[in-house]
Amino acid sequence: MKPLITAILLVFISFGLVFYFFPIVSFQKIEMLRMTLSGVSNVKTKDFHYFEKNNCSDPKQCQCVLLLHGLGDFALTWRKLITTDSKDFKKNLHFYAVNLPGALDTPKYKTSTEYNVQAIAKHLGEFFIPKCDSWIVVGNSYGGWLSVILAKNFKQISGGLLLGPAGINRDY
Repeated sequence: MKPLITAILLVFISFGLVFYFFPIVSFQKIEMLRMTLSGVSNVKTKDFHYFEKNNCSDPKQCQCVLLLHGLGDFALTWRKLITTDSKDFKKNLHFYAVNLPGALDTPKYKTSTEYNVQAIAKHLGEFFIPKCDSWIVVGNSYGGWLSVILAKNFKQISGGLLLGPAGINRDY
């Protein structure tokens, strides 16, 4: 019995040390597991790493939602929204929570000149907009700024929610 208790104690201590020395990575792994258990797909392409949850049975009756995080953040910021039970929404939603270039597993751009709002918005739009007929963009901070550019350039976007859109002033 003592070897079993010792083994269990060692496992708990090991997990504690991992959380202590690697808190961000541990948080990411736990949240990714929770999202997978909630039916969220973890998609990695050559262009983007994103999380997708499709609550739509009929694409014609569906509203697609693009979730964009702020600068220095990543798509897990939307984990509570994307894992919400579909019955809590009035309409069927198809979520895409995107890691912007350089965040987590989304590839970094080769040069710093590629990191501008118009170029990133164009890249996002060309990749995601063809996936659905109707879109709502939700952007936090820098993602809010990207959302404005996307809405300006793509007619498929019917609405947006901007949460503290960094870089946008009243004149813009």
